[in-house]
Order: sequence, then structure tokens, then C-alpha cells
Amino acid sequence: MDKQALEQSTNCSMKNPEQTMQYKNLGVRGLKVSQLNYGAWVTFGNQLDVKEAKSILQCCCDDGMNFFYANSHANEIMGQATKELGSKRSDMVVSTKIF
Repeated sequence: MDKQALEQSTNCSMKNPEQTMQYKNLGVRGLKVSQLNYGAWVTFGNQLDVKEAKSILQCCCDDGMNFFYANSHANEIMGQATKELGSKRSDMVVSTKIF
């Protein structure tokens, strides 16, 4: 992804994510996840660094998204970006898979 495409893709304009993002219960314990999930297993680490990941994660969170997927090195990039943003881990649901 080139810089211009990244800037365009992270131009967040939602003012009230609670009124626009829809959530579903995951399982029976009441865990609410956004219907949209950001999957970063290809982009983070292979194509984007921590700085770019922070911008994308901030945009996702600003839009009400709380459900993310990462795998392999993308987990590390997402973790570092989350830490640098000062996001609370308890506000995010991160899924992965184990082989």
C-alpha cells in the first residue's frame, strides 16, 4: 500500500460509532464484538510498520471496531501499535488461530 492510499484509507470521519457500528454477541458469555473485523495477518509486518499500523488501528477504534485478527509477526506489530496508542487491551478482541 502506498502512502497516498494509506492516508485515504485512514481518513476517519465517524463521529458517533455507537450509532453506526453494529455488534454481535460472541459465544454465550456476553462478549460483544463489532460486526466488522480488521484482519492484519498480511499487512502488518509484511507491508506496514508500527507507525502505519497505529494509524489504521486508531481509525478502526474511532469507527467503533473492537474485533481484530492477526497472525505470526502481525501479532507483534499489532501489540506494539496498541501499546504506543495507549489503548486498553480489555477494549479489544484479538483472534488468531493455532495449528
